[in-house]
Amino acid sequence: MTKRRKSSQKTQSKKSRTEQDGAPRQLDPVFGQYRALPVSLEVLDRVTEDSIPTNAEEYLAIVRKQAENSSSVMFVPRSTPDESTEAQRELVTEQQNDVDSFHSAVVEEFRLQRDQLPEAGTLDIPSGFIFPLTFTSWRQYMMTHDPTVELVSNMDHELTIKLLIYSTKWLSPRIPQRLSQWMYAIMTRVSEPLEASDVSVLRDLAKRAKTLSNRDQLDDTTLFTLQFVITIVGAVFGQRDLLS
Repeated sequence: MTKRRKSSQKTQSKKSRTEQDGAPRQLDPVFGQYRALPVSLEVLDRVTEDSIPTNAEEYLAIVRKQAENSSSVMFVPRSTPDESTEAQRELVTEQQNDVDSFHSAVVEEFRLQRDQLPEAGTLDIPSGFIFPLTFTSWRQYMMTHDPTVELVSNMDHELTIKLLIYSTKWLSPRIPQRLSQWMYAIMTRVSEPLEASDVSVLRDLAKRAKTLSNRDQLDDTTLFTLQFVITIVGAVFGQRDLLS
């Protein structure tokens, strides 16, 4: 009975790595390894090699499709040990290219979004709206409302940093889509130059994201969120040591 139970647990564990809320993480077709960066199956099905990307995830999906449709050796069946070794090297190269492409796409889109964010006071805050005051009330609001340009652009520096501190605590092994959108929006409101205390807050956020990104069984939204946090803090805000 004990052996059967352990065998069943192992089977369920393997299954859970690829079946999470109907959105399996992509496996490499040769080595059975999980892809380094998340691209949802919905996006992969939607885009083609000639699509024009509208966000970082679509850009990465297009890059991946182009790589998969090329004549790369990593997509031929393994045969001899030498060929397998060469294929492994090709896989590592492609994954690094994926990482570089992801970083470039995220950074380009983030800077564009940040540059297009209106100055504080340009847009009116919706009538009757009062900014939440506490950790709990902010989370409740974000879980039930999408971020808007009117609200985000009117956040002052003190509030933005406070919400980054909250975001560090909100990072978890399962991040809801709406909370992910808010984290991205808040980061677009971070103004430069940064004070030492601001840099410390951003680094804490990225370090938390790095720690969580090493876990198994993360859904695509969570993994994508953790990766864009690390990328933005590292590549945009100058903390490049956190990218390694």
